Amino acid sequence: MEAGTALLASDASGEPIGFAAAGMLDGEPYLDQLSVRTNFMRLGIGTALIDAVASNAARAGSRVLWLTTYRHLPWNRPFYERAGFVAMPEHECGREILEVLRYQRCWLPFPEERVVMRKMLGRG
Repeated sequence: MEAGTALLASDASGEPIGFAAAGMLDGEPYLDQLSVRTNFMRLGIGTALIDAVASNAARAGSRVLWLTTYRHLPWNRPFYERAGFVAMPEHECGREILEVLRYQRCWLPFPEERVVMRKMLGRG
């Protein structure tokens, strides 16, 4: 992955409550990590972080945003689908993102449940 970006969400006191880390794979932006502290979930923070990553990518001229996640967990894939991501068949994915997927399938639990997702970014 090339040089990336990290975005930090904080509460009114400045305490970190969430972050997003993104980089580039196959010349396109890739959301590598998204995390929100448990007691701040379901408040729109994760969505705001995704929107910020997507906006930054669109301003830089990108038309898509990629990620990998679990498809079987009730809070992962549905969350990303609500944010505009769709599961992609592997034959439509680039070499680098497939390498990440293969690596994750070697080291993470439930390897058969890992999936690549893509969000089309609007012009703007």
